[in-house]
Amino acid sequence: MREFTGAYAMLSFSTEFPVGPESTPDAFIDAVKSWVLASPHTSFTAQGLSLLSLGAEKSVRAGKQLIEITGASNADDIAVSIRLTATEDNVDWISEVSYAGHREPWVSIRTYRDSAAPVARLPPAKKPIVVAALLDSLEGGWDGGIQVSRTARRLTSDEVELAANLISGDSGCYLPVVYVSANVDGSYWVNVDALARELCGMAHVIVEPDRYFSSRLRLEVEPAYGAAVGIYWPDGSGRRLIRPDWSLTNSDRRKSISKEVRQALLNRRPLTWCSWAAAQQLQSRLAIQALRASGSNEVDVYVATFDAELALKDAAIQAAEAEINRLSSEIRSSRQRSASTGVRIKVGSEQDYYPDEISSVIRDAAADALSRVQDNGRREHILKAVVDNNLSSNIPHERRENLKALLRDYRSLNKEIRDGLAEMGFSISEDGKHVKLTYQGDDRYTFTIPKTGSDHRGGLNSVSDISKRLF
Repeated sequence: MREFTGAYAMLSFSTEFPVGPESTPDAFIDAVKSWVLASPHTSFTAQGLSLLSLGAEKSVRAGKQLIEITGASNADDIAVSIRLTATEDNVDWISEVSYAGHREPWVSIRTYRDSAAPVARLPPAKKPIVVAALLDSLEGGWDGGIQVSRTARRLTSDEVELAANLISGDSGCYLPVVYVSANVDGSYWVNVDALARELCGMAHVIVEPDRYFSSRLRLEVEPAYGAAVGIYWPDGSGRRLIRPDWSLTNSDRRKSISKEVRQALLNRRPLTWCSWAAAQQLQSRLAIQALRASGSNEVDVYVATFDAELALKDAAIQAAEAEINRLSSEIRSSRQRSASTGVRIKVGSEQDYYPDEISSVIRDAAADALSRVQDNGRREHILKAVVDNNLSSNIPHERRENLKALLRDYRSLNKEIRDGLAEMGFSISEDGKHVKLTYQGDDRYTFTIPKTGSDHRGGLNSVSDISKRLF
């Protein structure tokens, strides 16, 4: 087992989150010990781990496993970090779990994989169980206006402003927000409770109550809608929309969301004050202060301790410089991607009701306008570039044909027609004399069809009216 420096090991998981205000460093240490001892693969015993305590830099080895602790506390600061290293098949699995309480109590979890031998590909790393273990033991703290939890946060009908702040990044949250929108029938594309358990400590899972809520929210921000899932980063720094693919299994749906969140957390700069290095620095600083206060003449000890702190600071500076270089590279890549995507067009509160709907409408409008501009003029060249570089969507044609197949021989609203309309995004009301169809929960697109059809022409006439307005 080699000494871990973090220089070449592959970071495979990273997250930080606040814990309960009543939590203590001793409770944190006990929670980590319980997590280690509960593992079926551990080589440690409770007696061996009893040596680990705050204020004493110690290590305990058992077989191919090593656990280390560092940190200290005074009236102004608390920092403690535990590192577990386990070697299996020439691969070192390293977990760093840290606690800091000089502000409000926070924890961080970072895991690494490091191979002692050349390998084509390191084995995949799972989310460490210690995340849920810390939440269970210390409870989740408040992140902005949302408590860190293993359950989904279900919005109520009067929390539109809160939802808008979460999506725009104005809520004060540090963790990303995963916003789950409702389908037309009030269902969700993903099991929100299972998703919340999977993302606990990594992101807040926020669930809207119904499609009407979504319609109101769209007056404030651009949320995910129609069963889509939106991932929103803090401070409005980015978003990712995952459209529902109903062919995926429930497990694969959650995995697609979790993968996005986890990758983003790997690329985020960690909290420097809640880490192994921060705990070591605090312990070293307090040791120097103690030597000075005692008037110690042990110059060699003093110099060694001072040099150790300088080395830690140098390592922190190097790590910061490497992070700055990485972020600079990310910014350059992002700018290049933005430059290559072309012009952004603001569309206000309008949003896609199917993939690339708005861009397809703009493309078709550009194609129509080509016949009415000056030949070989600037407008022709721009419009032609838009037409040539954006594919026309086949979805409107497919939806017209689906609607025609559903209503061609319409006589009454049977289960097949009802299910087909719902799948296309129509909500159905039969309260009055006619059947009322509302598209995507948008009252601007409301249509009526008779409860009982007289002949096939009535159904086809309805298809024509609906298709002209929607497709």
